[in-house]
Amino acid sequence: MPNAPDPKPPVRAPVAVDFAGMREHWGDFGGPSTTFALFGYGGINKNTHAMANQAISFHSEKAAGAAAVNLLRSKGVDVSGLFSPRLWPVTLMVPGDDALIDRSRAMVAKAFLESDNEVLLMVDHDIEWTNPDTATGYEGDLLHLARLAAATRGTVGSVISKKVIGEGIASMFGSAITSPIGSDGCFHSPVVGSGMTAYHRCVVEEVWDTMLQWECYGKIPAPGYVPIFMPNIALHPNAPGELIVNSEDWAFCERGRRLGHFSYLATRPNTKHWGMYPFTVDKDAGPQQPQTAPGPVPVPATGLEPKAVEDATEGHGLALRDITISLCHATRGRPEMALAAREKWLERASGEVNLEYLFSVDEDDPTSGVGPGAEQHD
Repeated sequence: MPNAPDPKPPVRAPVAVDFAGMREHWGDFGGPSTTFALFGYGGINKNTHAMANQAISFHSEKAAGAAAVNLLRSKGVDVSGLFSPRLWPVTLMVPGDDALIDRSRAMVAKAFLESDNEVLLMVDHDIEWTNPDTATGYEGDLLHLARLAAATRGTVGSVISKKVIGEGIASMFGSAITSPIGSDGCFHSPVVGSGMTAYHRCVVEEVWDTMLQWECYGKIPAPGYVPIFMPNIALHPNAPGELIVNSEDWAFCERGRRLGHFSYLATRPNTKHWGMYPFTVDKDAGPQQPQTAPGPVPVPATGLEPKAVEDATEGHGLALRDITISLCHATRGRPEMALAAREKWLERASGEVNLEYLFSVDEDDPTSGVGPGAEQHD
């Protein structure tokens, strides 16, 4: 840690992106050549799966139409005005179920670098987004991010809520976000999550090559990739003199930042982050008042309905009323939030099974209300 920490970096202004010019350059639904990696570890949420199928079908139809028009053109037919000649060349990649997400992302990056594509687009299994709309002419969130990565030659992520109420977003702010979610905007961020993020080739290449030479001694280690998404410890970009443990996606951005590459947050994508229900930035990311906390909402069926549970317990002397579900919640540093989570959990319970909610309390935690020097709570 440095003896004299650097001053806190100034708040950056929004990035000046000519969105109208970007759309004019690419045409209605054209874009840079892209590797689209849909991460399906743990299974793909049915909404995410449907969105991906719709997007792939949309652009496949455009590509098929392009082939037909090119055939007519080759035969001397005037095809001017039939449709925009600019398309979005996309290579779909579905990584295997790998227990190490940093290894899975690095292997995808390796395959991307072995292609000629300009942009690497990563989307997680639990994200829902907005697809292209021919009525409005909007290119869709995926293509929007790929275009921005090409325009900025950087890393561009969506603003995505964490799957926790009131805990913010899965990225770090580097400038004030002044554009509403769902409208065009591009803002500096020290690090962005990889939930739905586009990486320009120049960033991936330089991080890969630099790490290969300086940390891997010029040789790709077993099992055959450079660990460019390996978590690391680094100086906190927004807290001078402090350290931060970076997750795999933040670590990649931090490595790129040290090499002079920028990361950005795009506000046009309007995402849902599926957990116990679809978390959104506007509704869930900010601080919550008790009266504004969301109530029960419909969630996708799990396939394990109460009758199925009864059938499964038949012959074992069990019934739903005999089952107890226990949840143990750590409270260190934030007992009020743990208590609020307990209330929400119990409010949403069906009442068909017995529930117990256990708190773990550390004696040396001054916020816990126990032990010497503890703070007292109402």
